[in-house]
Amino acid sequence: MYCRNCGTQLEEGLTLCPKCNEDINSFISDVPVQPIKKKANVCSILAIIFGTIGIVPLINILFLPIAIILTIVGVCVCKNRGKKSMVASIIVTIISSIISALWMIPAFTGIEIPFFNMSETNSYTTTAVAQSTTVNGSQVCSHSIKKISTKATCTSGGQATYKCTLCSYSYQEYESALGHTTTTGTCSRCGTSFGGWEIAYYVDEFNNPTNQAYIRNNKSISGTFSNSATTNSDLDVRILIDSEDICIKLWEYGRYEVNAYTTTYYNVTYLDEKGNKYYSTGTLYKNGDRICLADWKLVNLLQNNKQIKIYIEENSKYGVNSSYLFTVSQGNFNSIYSNYYNKYMD
Repeated sequence: MYCRNCGTQLEEGLTLCPKCNEDINSFISDVPVQPIKKKANVCSILAIIFGTIGIVPLINILFLPIAIILTIVGVCVCKNRGKKSMVASIIVTIISSIISALWMIPAFTGIEIPFFNMSETNSYTTTAVAQSTTVNGSQVCSHSIKKISTKATCTSGGQATYKCTLCSYSYQEYESALGHTTTTGTCSRCGTSFGGWEIAYYVDEFNNPTNQAYIRNNKSISGTFSNSATTNSDLDVRILIDSEDICIKLWEYGRYEVNAYTTTYYNVTYLDEKGNKYYSTGTLYKNGDRICLADWKLVNLLQNNKQIKIYIEENSKYGVNSSYLFTVSQGNFNSIYSNYYNKYMD
């Protein structure tokens, strides 16, 4: 006897086919028969194909959903046919879904998954990956912007150019005035001096600047003077310092220059912030217009005091004895003197 369902030869006494488990009474034949061919589970087979393709990044966005739908349909229509293909489709679809999730989650959310780093499977350098993000599998620069130039100055605004140090991206935007680099010294950007002192240049007979530089207070220092005709009247003072001399020019009443028809000598007294007094002398040479100091005490005191007071008294054998009193502020003197020393005295 043979099973009419699957064609298996049967032994006597059996009621169920040992191969297909069908009732022998319904599927029995006395002659060998071809087994009944079962229809294949087409949906499961297609699910296997689409699920396999769905492992590939980007493509899986289209193929994986189709594979999942076909797998579900394959399970629903499987009735003793295509069981193996149904199981295979479920396994392939699950594996494809897991692999897709491993690269899709970091790409769209930025959340890194332990033990799965996409940067290890691409050709980007370590530095580039550290500085960039990835969207849909494509590298997008996160931009590290640096200012490379500007047309703005200390006192006026202008266009500034910015460029990414990682790629060719660049842009321009308006930038406000930069402002001076100091308010107490000399601006390193434009050279403007602040704080009362500046570097100037002597002029020639045509009133054109020469290359001979000197230091001076950029605004007249106010003080007072006294003599036999007046007491504590207005005084303007200009201090001139070059590589050879320290001189003081005086204007009585703010407009009459102190000069000499004959060489005149002066006693000079300095008073520092602590109340210490220092003594020196000065000379106003015949036909001259400035008192030349005998030493460099004034420079040393200016370098170490915010303010010093100076008292100058005429030492004349004719008994005129004019006296001058004024205060000098340090301001940016140290910065100006350092620049002058490095350029003209070193």
